[in-house]
Parts: sequence; structure tokens; C-alpha cells
Amino acid sequence: MAGYRGGAIWGRPLAGLGTIAAIAIGISRLAGPMFASPERKVQAAYEYAAMQCVGEYLTELDYAGPTGILFIEEPTTPVNESVLRERQTWLVAGAKDAFAVELVRSPDIPLDRVGSINPQHMSKYWTTKDFDSFVKEGAAQCGIIISMVGLPAEPNKIRFWRQRKRPKFIVFNQRLNGLQKSIEQGKITAAVITHPEKPIDNKASVPQDYREAFDSRYLLVDKKNVKEVAKKYPWIFKVKRRRE
Repeated sequence: MAGYRGGAIWGRPLAGLGTIAAIAIGISRLAGPMFASPERKVQAAYEYAAMQCVGEYLTELDYAGPTGILFIEEPTTPVNESVLRERQTWLVAGAKDAFAVELVRSPDIPLDRVGSINPQHMSKYWTTKDFDSFVKEGAAQCGIIISMVGLPAEPNKIRFWRQRKRPKFIVFNQRLNGLQKSIEQGKITAAVITHPEKPIDNKASVPQDYREAFDSRYLLVDKKNVKEVAKKYPWIFKVKRRRE
């Protein structure tokens, strides 16, 4: 891969979209309470940079299946509608329109909780059956699945993993405890996590280059670098055992 997996620079320049300044144009179109503070705008800039880089990553996969994307998101509300749309737009832009979002599905999260739930805590609001239902619904046209709400609880029970020919699966906002083998085996194509060595600071200025912005906040983990990541940050994958 020409891109980033552990501190290197992402690969080829993306024509016309090479800086956070371009992302700022997208942010300026957004309205609503979610973007009332400078911190929210900074967070959005990082998210859009991440989507753009993941779009590039998709084009570098050895893949020749359906080009539709099944996007699993939090439920749409008047507050977050523009945000969700922009995330999808930057993803497709990063992929240079080689892929398109064909289907968007959401767990059954109470609308009054959307926006207040930590994305890594959304697993309790949906089941493995929900996940498998989403996948089955999009099977014909979607060869890529991207979940912005992690995985449901007990991910090892997902029937999707048993399919011989599975869509590529990329997950955001997912703790990786116990999932190292799933990444090594390619069940999870890639996981985008907050970089263990780079604390979130939404008051600092965002790097101008979107790849640099990604590198300063996120880490993409896939089967090519998962062992290296596990060696360097073993706590990421450590299985948490319940006390008797």
C-alpha cells in the first residue's frame, strides 16, 4: 500500500482536495447546533480528513467486486443530517468516485440519545442479527461495508464472518479488545482508531494537509500491520476478563 499504516504519509495526492482548507469549505456549508463551537468544527475537520484517507485506502485494495458501499451510521436527525452526508461525500471523493454509497442503515438508537452517546458505546443498541440483516439487504450491490458505529455486542457471533466471499469491512469507533485475530484473518479489513500516542485536542489548529491531519489523530490497523501494532500497543487488543 502506498499509504499510511503507522506514521508514514498517505500515498498519491488527491487532485483538488489536498488540504484542510478544502475540507473547511465543506464545513462552512453545515449548520446546526453540532457546529456551534470551534471544537466541534475541529472535530469535523479531522473526521472528514479520515474519510478522505479511507477513500484512498479503498482504491488500493485488491478488489474487483461490487462498487457500492453499505454505510452503517447513527440515525439521522435534523442536527446531524448534514454531518453524515458530508462524511459520505468525503469518503467517495477520497476514492475518486470509484465507489458510491448505495445503502445507509442505522441501529435502532433512541433519537433523543443520538449525539450524546459515545460512538464506542453504541454496541448495546444493536444486535448481531441487525448487522447480518443490513449485510443481506445490501449483498447485491454493496461490496464495501463501513460502520461508523463500531460493531454490535458479541461480534464473534456475527454470521457475516462465515461467508466465503465477504464484502470488505472497515470499522470506526470500535474497541479492538479480542479482535486481533479477526483483523489478521481479514474478517475486519481495517479498523480506524484514535492513535494511542496522540491525545485528542480539539483546541489546537488542524494540520493543513489532510493526510497529516489523519496521522496526527488516527491509526489505521489492517492485517498488514496488526502484529506490529499489537507488539507496540498490546493493551489495544487485550481481552478484558470479568471478575468472578
